[in-house]
Amino acid sequence: MLDDYLRDSYGIVRGGEAQRAKRFSGERARWVAAEVWHPDQKGSFDAEGRYLLELPFRDDRELVLDILRHGGEVEVVAPVALQRKVQAAHAAAATLNG
Repeated sequence: MLDDYLRDSYGIVRGGEAQRAKRFSGERARWVAAEVWHPDQKGSFDAEGRYLLELPFRDDRELVLDILRHGGEVEVVAPVALQRKVQAAHAAAATLNG
């Protein structure tokens, strides 16, 4: 029963409608490609060697933290709400540490 609950989307926090996150990683591509973020993830390399990762999520709190650990080596390309949260977190960190 717990496995069914967790299989539905990334992380343990639930709420909202299921979405799929997409993100590119440059230098970190080989590291990200080796990780299993979610059993239903989809991943592929593009012509430039970047890794496109798509995974389901409902609540983005854990996902944002995991994206942020890759710093400037990751670009959130969709959805826009996730992209904005990551941008805001990077801006806040830059302000504190600038």
